Amino acid sequence: MPMRLAILALLVCSSCSRAAVKQSDVDRMAARWQHVLKLDDWDVIVKFVKVADLPSGTAGVSSRDKASRVVLIAVPYPSEYVALAARSGSTPKTGRRITDDIEDTIVHELVHLRIREIGVLAKAGAISV
Repeated sequence: MPMRLAILALLVCSSCSRAAVKQSDVDRMAARWQHVLKLDDWDVIVKFVKVADLPSGTAGVSSRDKASRVVLIAVPYPSEYVALAARSGSTPKTGRRITDDIEDTIVHELVHLRIREIGVLAKAGAISV
């Protein structure tokens, strides 16, 4: 009986450590926060990348084309979180913490965009800050 419990614990533990974050999940996250941050006039694209494709010291990056109002946000594949932790010397995130981290990264990048937008509006005299 103790062996069965050990095997069950291993199975449960290994399945809990995997974050099943799919493209549809990050698209939903981005759409929600895009609306909350009043960036509905932007096209937001989120893509998964390998950690090696991210700048050192980051867990995500964005680039924007203000003429076409498109922002591209790159976040690590959930399976890359071990490599991300190794790069930063931290303990790898697992399960729900990966999902939360990906959403936090999307929000972080969208906040950068929102702050830029506020600056543009203030410079044009459309708002005062």
